[in-house]
Amino acid sequence: QKGGILDPSTPEGRKQLALNKGQVDQINNVLNSVNMNTAVGPNVFSRFGSLRNIFRPGAANFIGDVEQLASQLNLQSLIDAKARGATFGALSDQELQVLSNSATKIGAWRVKDKNGNVTGYKVKESDFKRELDKINNFAKLDYVYRGGNPEDVGVQLMPDGTYWAQ
Repeated sequence: QKGGILDPSTPEGRKQLALNKGQVDQINNVLNSVNMNTAVGPNVFSRFGSLRNIFRPGAANFIGDVEQLASQLNLQSLIDAKARGATFGALSDQELQVLSNSATKIGAWRVKDKNGNVTGYKVKESDFKRELDKINNFAKLDYVYRGGNPEDVGVQLMPDGTYWAQ
């Protein structure tokens, strides 16, 4: 779309590419975080429970990064639904949760304390990583489709015209 948001030669297109690249970088940081095991696991013992911040203060940053990513995906899901013609009045908490779950499984895995703060994610680390990989692959594809250099996000253009990412 020459001259539009998908045109990397326009200021808006370059801004969108930078945002997309930032999201890919953010997902990679979460995927490679040494603090994942302090917040992700099928039971409280694998997540170090509520004492995790004493032993591994990086867990709070990890949870913050994941929640920021999930919020960005939820917002994009809302924008996409509106672009397809959905109209929303004031969204109830339940409606917002449905929309959130359509963007990613992360919301279904949240563990919260009595104050509603996220303290971890009740899921196997391998499943959590698989979900992040899926999100990351879509973010990379979006970056490439918007005109970004595939090599910037670890994507290779194959001779048959397909894109591959590790």
